[in-house]
Amino acid sequence: MTTTVIIVSGATTVIPNDWNSASNTVNGIGAGGNGANGVASASAGAGGGGGEFRQAANVTFTASSTVDINIPAGGAGSGVDGVWIKNTPGGGGTKQIEAKNGGNAVTTTHGSGGTGGTGTAANFNGGDGADAALRGGSGGGGSAGPTGAGKAGGSGDGTNGGGGGGGGSNGGTSSAGQS
Repeated sequence: MTTTVIIVSGATTVIPNDWNSASNTVNGIGAGGNGANGVASASAGAGGGGGEFRQAANVTFTASSTVDINIPAGGAGSGVDGVWIKNTPGGGGTKQIEAKNGGNAVTTTHGSGGTGGTGTAANFNGGDGADAALRGGSGGGGSAGPTGAGKAGGSGDGTNGGGGGGGGSNGGTSSAGQS
């Protein structure tokens, strides 16, 4: 029987009582970056980057033990820790997996997709946000997922003021996200 646990908040978690250190996968997706505000009478705002996907296999945990986790809020940015799980509680231990966050956009410059985490079973980078256009906000990058990288966000329509679409997630496509 397969046990799936989805954790969306908290600072610790309890490992399932049927944990098998010889047969498991642990997945994480980093937080997406914030889009930027536009510049009055100059340009629209740029899009934030999508979070990275990481997977580790056959991670050793003790069944029913408590371990430290980190789940950052969206917009945390690439300068802080991404989503991770350690092998012990109390601030010590080693990160068993970390999926990096997407970068926040700054004015007209896009946020980069998350990349560079830990966990070697699978790795897909988050999509870059789009740089700002004259008119219309730019799309954010798509998050990565277990089957593929996030796609880049689309630029806003520089003529008519339409916003750019967000990038496709999990290896998908988004024709609306392309300029």
